[in-house]
Amino acid sequence: METPIGRSLKRGGISAWITTIVALAAVAFHLVLCANRQLTDWWLVALATAVVVTNAVVALQSRDRLSFGFRLTPIQGWVYWAKVTLILGAIVLCVLGLSAAVGLGILRVHVSPPRHIVDRSQIGPLFVWMCIYAPLTEEAMYRLAICPPATAWFGPKAAIAISGVAFAGAHVLGGNPGPDNQIAGFLLAWAYLKSGSLAVPVALHFLGNLVAFGLQLYFFYWAQ
Repeated sequence: METPIGRSLKRGGISAWITTIVALAAVAFHLVLCANRQLTDWWLVALATAVVVTNAVVALQSRDRLSFGFRLTPIQGWVYWAKVTLILGAIVLCVLGLSAAVGLGILRVHVSPPRHIVDRSQIGPLFVWMCIYAPLTEEAMYRLAICPPATAWFGPKAAIAISGVAFAGAHVLGGNPGPDNQIAGFLLAWAYLKSGSLAVPVALHFLGNLVAFGLQLYFFYWAQ
C-alpha cells in the first residue's frame, strides 16, 4: 500500500525516535490504566494531547504534515470514503451477525446487553464520551501515535497489525471485548493509511460509536 503516513520518519534520526518513544510510552500507560480500571477522562485527554503535540511539533520541524495525516481532505476524496463506509459497515454487521449466531445459537452463551444508561441525566454525558471523546482521543492514541513510526520502521501492513492488536487489547483490558472492537482497530488503521488523513478514522469511529449510542438509547427506552 502506498501511503504518505510516516514518510518523513523513514529517514530515521531524532524525529523517528521521538515519535516512537512517545507512542510506546503513551500506549503502554493507556493499556496499564485500562487493565487497572483507572482510566479517567483526564488521563485520556492528557495522553492524547501529548501525542498530538509531539507529532505536530515533529511535523512542523520536518515541514511534512502529510506524514502524520494532518489534512482534512483524504487523498481519494470524501465521496470515495462515503462508499467505503457503507462497505465497512456491512463487514462489521456480518461479523457481529456471525458472532451472535455462533455464540447464541451454537454455543448457547447467555449474553446480557450492556446498559450504560439507567437515568436520562446520563444520556448527554454518554453521547459526549462515545461520540466526541472516544473518537478523538483513541484515534490520537492508536492511529496517530502508532501508525507513522510503525509504518516508517516496519511498513504499512505491520503498522495496521500493531495498531489493530493494541486497540483490541485496550478494549479487552477495559472490559469491552466485543467483536466489533476486535476488528475496528485494523479497519481504522487501514483507513488512516489509505486516506492519508486522520479525519477519516475519526469520522468512521464517530459513526460506529453513534450507532452504538443509538443501541444504548434503544435498550433504555424500549428494551427495559
